[in-house]
Amino acid sequence: MRQTDLQVFLANIGRKLAIRRHQLALKQANITNATNISGRILSQIENGRYASLNIKTLLKLCDYLEINFNELWGGRYKRLVVNNNFP
Repeated sequence: MRQTDLQVFLANIGRKLAIRRHQLALKQANITNATNISGRILSQIENGRYASLNIKTLLKLCDYLEINFNELWGGRYKRLVVNNNFP
């Protein structure tokens, strides 16, 4: 089954967040306690399976994990959003 652009986008964001969490030697519980994002949702985000992801949640995660929000978007997805072609 071919992944859609949205699925690839969510998987890439989730992977970047998970990698950063591991770099900081944090457990998901650390993040959920500090951000009030549920463990189930955080797990789904990290696995690219949370299609209801919103900017507010992403900003909370970026802030806590000290990730530049613009770098999180990256590459061709940034162009899709700028050109209003995002699915």
